[in-house]
Formats: sequence, structure tokens, C-alpha cells
Amino acid sequence: MAMKKVGNILNMSSEKTSKVNKRFERGGDRYSLYKQTDATLNANINMKDLVKLPDDEDINDFLATHVVDFYNRAKLVYSTIVDNTQQYQSRSCSEESCPTMSGGPKYEYLWQDEVRYKKPVSLTAPEYICTLIEWIDDILQDEKIFPPVDDVPFPKNFRKICSKIFRRLYRIFVHIYIEHFDRVKEIGAEAHTNAFYKHFYYFVKEHNLLEDKDFAPLESLTQRIC
Repeated sequence: MAMKKVGNILNMSSEKTSKVNKRFERGGDRYSLYKQTDATLNANINMKDLVKLPDDEDINDFLATHVVDFYNRAKLVYSTIVDNTQQYQSRSCSEESCPTMSGGPKYEYLWQDEVRYKKPVSLTAPEYICTLIEWIDDILQDEKIFPPVDDVPFPKNFRKICSKIFRRLYRIFVHIYIEHFDRVKEIGAEAHTNAFYKHFYYFVKEHNLLEDKDFAPLESLTQRIC
């Protein structure tokens, strides 16, 4: 998969999800507090409190908002890793440098879905992540899953769908932290990537969206920064 195609998929994804973004964009005082946390990395702000469900908010709306938010931020982080311009000394994420979707020698993630890959298959990291992006885009655009208006209910299995999305997004963290953290440091994004990871981690833990085994590849990192 050529890097130009990866860039095109990232750009097309932003266009596809624009309508979904408008309904589920983050707003209100809690979002202002979150933005302050991300911008200043203020240690005095308790991120654990930010991920709790407000008394006046529906859990499915809360989950949907965070799916869209975390998904958009994960794409932004990955876009810096896939950049192969010569201004960077660290290696980019390419078919040559990342022939598998791995997190070190111990972990490799296989892709499977109900359409293109009905059996688990090994993909290069760029192909895996682009396939993941297209898979999530299809879900976000499905109005039976992510209804465009408030008076249409979410499906009964919405939490299960969100859990699967979060589990696969977590694998992007695993790949970036283990295979490309030198790039994160080179572009000066370590603190903000760590803040994003902490926000994601506390959210999925608070709402029991991942299993303990999902966190195993980044256990030492989690113990250090969370």
C-alpha cells in the first residue's frame, strides 16, 4: 500500500465522518475542561473524573461522543507516524518498515471482518490501520448504528459495537508506542500522546469496554503514566 494511498484514505475518512462529527461533537463545560487538560497537561485536573458519566447524560450518547472523539484523535496521531518526508530522522510506518501490525516481537494483530476478510489475516501495519479506518467509517455512517438525530434510538447492541471499536483503536496505541515512539518524541508530541492515552485508558476502564488482556502490551507504560 503506497503512502499516498494511506494519506488519501485519511483525508477521505475526515470527509465521510463530517456529518457524524457534527452530531456527536464534544461540548459543554466538561469539554472545555478536557481541552484545557490536553493543551496544558495540567496535573491538577483529575482525568478520572472527566470520564465518568454525567447524571444528566445518556450512556449511549456518551459512548458515541467518545468513539468519534477518540477515533479522530487516533487518526491524527497516526498521520504523523506515516509521514515519510525527509525532515524526520526516525522511521515512518510503511509496508517495508512494518510488514505486520505488531507491538514488538510478542504481539501481532490479525485482521478479520464480516465482509472482506472473513478469516483472520496478517496485514502490513499501514494496511491494517487503513482497513480499520474504513471499517470504523462504515460503522459511523450506518444510521442504524449511529443515528443522525436524537429521536432515533441506538441499537440494543451499541455498547458491544463500541467496545469492539475501542479494542481495535487501542492496537494503534500499541503499534505507535512500541514501534514508533521515537517519531513521537522527534516531533515533540510525547506529552500530548501520553495525555491522549491516559484519557482513552481511563475511559475504557471506567466503562469496562476492554478486557485486562487487551492492556497487556502496554502494561509497563500504563503503570508509569496512569
